[in-house]
Amino acid sequence: MFELDDPLTRDEFERAVNKLKAGKASGLNGVPPEALKAMDEELRTLVFGYCVRFWEGEDF
Repeated sequence: MFELDDPLTRDEFERAVNKLKAGKASGLNGVPPEALKAMDEELRTLVFGYCVRFWEGEDF
């Protein structure tokens, strides 16, 4: 079981991206699910890093 203050893991990030459904509307960030699913490994690592920093409360 996880707690909301637990750090985001790479596995959780990958599962969330893989669960995105094609053809759905973009979220608040304006990025369509297809774009997130099409990320190569380098971009996935970069986006994961940003998500972790955001999750930990860092400012951008």
